[in-house]
Amino acid sequence: MSIINDLVFPLDPNHSPFKHMNQLLLDFFAMLDKLIASKIMFDIVETHFGTTYKHSLTDIIKWSKRDLATCGIDFTSSYQTAREYADCWHGSQLKQNIKTISEQ
Repeated sequence: MSIINDLVFPLDPNHSPFKHMNQLLLDFFAMLDKLIASKIMFDIVETHFGTTYKHSLTDIIKWSKRDLATCGIDFTSSYQTAREYADCWHGSQLKQNIKTISEQ
């Protein structure tokens, strides 16, 4: 696709919608790491389309830090995964991770 002619808002893998809050998010993850080190631990539990997923807080933090540090755009050829991103996570797994950690 031509970035100039075909898209009004082109997909730019160098643009991070979280860039303005990177340090705040890294501080949040550092606080969670300290809680885990002091033995405060819980699993993250989510239900999407009738399926319950359970992940350790450590894994969610690790994946979130990786996502925050990675520039790029994720694509999927899986219809179900596309539905989950659109319906459950509103397009952002990182945003959903932070919301779910905060709620739980």
